[in-house]
Amino acid sequence: MQSLINLSIRQKNMKILHTSDWHLGQVFYDYDRTEEQRDMLRQITEIVRKEQPDAMVVSGDIFHTGSPSSAAVEMYNEAILAMHRACEEMTIVVTAGNHDSAAKLVVNNALWEHFNVNIIGHVARNRDENRTPDYESHLIRVEDKQGKTLGYIAAIPHCYDSNYPTTNTELQRRERAKAYYNGLAEHVSSRNVEGAPVVLMAHTAVTGCDFAGHEIIGGMESREADTLGGGYDYIALGHIHTPQNINERTRYCGTPIPVNFGEKFEHSVSIVNVERGKLPLIETRAIKNLIPLHDFPTPLPDTDAGEDDLDEKHRPLPFDMVLEKLRDLDSDKRCYLRLVVKVDETLTPLANTQIAEAVKGKKCRFCLIKTFMYQKAKDKAEAKRQVKLDAGSLREKSPLEIAELFFSMKGAALSEKQIQMIKDATEKAEQIV
Repeated sequence: MQSLINLSIRQKNMKILHTSDWHLGQVFYDYDRTEEQRDMLRQITEIVRKEQPDAMVVSGDIFHTGSPSSAAVEMYNEAILAMHRACEEMTIVVTAGNHDSAAKLVVNNALWEHFNVNIIGHVARNRDENRTPDYESHLIRVEDKQGKTLGYIAAIPHCYDSNYPTTNTELQRRERAKAYYNGLAEHVSSRNVEGAPVVLMAHTAVTGCDFAGHEIIGGMESREADTLGGGYDYIALGHIHTPQNINERTRYCGTPIPVNFGEKFEHSVSIVNVERGKLPLIETRAIKNLIPLHDFPTPLPDTDAGEDDLDEKHRPLPFDMVLEKLRDLDSDKRCYLRLVVKVDETLTPLANTQIAEAVKGKKCRFCLIKTFMYQKAKDKAEAKRQVKLDAGSLREKSPLEIAELFFSMKGAALSEKQIQMIKDATEKAEQIV
């Protein structure tokens, strides 16, 4: 009787391991990260072995570049096979992120299918005249040993708004994504005749998410959470490195190990139990980084910090004092180092040479110097005053005045070149309007 009860419960739930943003093959300040990435993948494999999930979803940015080295590809192949062997009944779904080459990721799909691995590189289109959305190619059925449906995974790789296929060619660029996801949700609903749990996985930025630690170059396209459609029991997102819940059903699992010095949080993968019509049960499993990333000898303060705001242990020091502490650093300490240095006259062009000499024979990996300048008291007081400006006051100011306010809050001033750029941009914008 108990076994029948357990089977009944089992049939209502789908257990998934949610991970993303592995960034395999990353070269970090000229240092190869293969050792620590192999260890990260080993830890995920052990979590698979222990948890025995029904499915593992890897929501994009498998590799750090679109042209990963053969060593990085080999590491990926070995890891996926090891994870499959750790739980042979597990369905594995991998989608391409913006860092990945979709074409290279799917090149061996015919072989991967034999190991219950599904790789989705592009948003699929039908072969009709208008190249309409092919939703079925993105729907993966998860089943148990007896072939019974445990759930469905709708897997969408990274895609820019203008590239989503549509049945309505009149739609504007920003409307295409929402129409696509609404159509996907309808298709999934029509296919899910069993009433099984449904997971959507996507590699995208959701408006309002926490970008802490994420290095953004040239901006980032984002969309409202409701753009992704409804009817899903869990939405497994990748792209943003900070682990966070967007709402009760939508989560970024974050990077399993840090990709840059800004990622000052615990890294993990997510274990999610999904039941149709109920809120998902989300837990995390920590991943340890074999070679951690450290600020030395103090954390990097916020840009608006004043010297009086920080206790002595958190105040950046002049370069000569930092150099002395670096010489005393444990020679067996394995880590990446970002030196936090108070801007002063002791920081000279010879700094890197002096650092190289100080770390000679040590196991630490020096990466860069991050200089810090305290805000002057009068500038800080002025910044606080400016923060109190309300929306009405800001509306009365020109773009140039607002930019000058922003820079003053950071204790800096606009250059003549920057002022002219803002004036030119404002003039062009006014002409368009």
